[in-house]
Amino acid sequence: TILYAVTGEKPFNYRLVRENDGREVRIGEEIFRINIKDGDETVEKITVEEHEEKLKRALKKAPSSLRKMLHRTLSIKVPEKKRITSVRQLKREFERAQKGAFARFVDEIASGARYVLPFRFKNDRERRTSHHLIFVSKHFRGYEIMKDIMARESTSMTQNVPSFEYNPADFMPKQMLLFQLSRPLDDLKHDIMHIFKGQQLTMQEIYEIHNVDTPYTKKNYKDVLRDLYDNGLIEAISPKGKPPRMGTFGNDIIVTFPE
Repeated sequence: TILYAVTGEKPFNYRLVRENDGREVRIGEEIFRINIKDGDETVEKITVEEHEEKLKRALKKAPSSLRKMLHRTLSIKVPEKKRITSVRQLKREFERAQKGAFARFVDEIASGARYVLPFRFKNDRERRTSHHLIFVSKHFRGYEIMKDIMARESTSMTQNVPSFEYNPADFMPKQMLLFQLSRPLDDLKHDIMHIFKGQQLTMQEIYEIHNVDTPYTKKNYKDVLRDLYDNGLIEAISPKGKPPRMGTFGNDIIVTFPE
């Protein structure tokens, strides 16, 4: 059972055993003598109170994020409308419960590292999350290399901003209006204009300060800064005092943001 999978223990060990001194049970034209076993002990009946007490003790050993779901699956007292009665329903509730647990898990593994990068995989049939790949590093260079790899493996991009997920649904026709409403590069422009207001930094410094814990790649920053420069919203100059070359924005370009 799923409770055994998450705790390593069997809270219930109910069995029907054929024994000569058992109760007579007729199934069709055949008659069987059956005893109810709880472990190795023969019991007259399984009461609701005993079952619920065993379940209560077992749930204390289960992860807190799963207890409510497990109770709805195994408790006899749960109203039928709220009870989980199918594998499909159980799978859906398990995924919902694990969303919060996953966020806490990322926080825990990130406590000893500055750079954490998750990549999500979706199920090709139900389009639900199947698993995550999480990269953790104490060094920016490792984070940057893995971020570029994950960006290339992403199955979708919006305004050239990667999704950081593999989703088979991305290979199907899309509703374009939905994607047109999402403008992540516009958000990036607004963000850096606000955060770096009145400051002077190189492109590389802007990128390293801002990109951690965002979906943006170095190319996204160069494209955005180039656009801001072309529209006269920022000043940009090379260490040698020259403007950026047409269509480019080097790592060492010095950017001045307006007050």
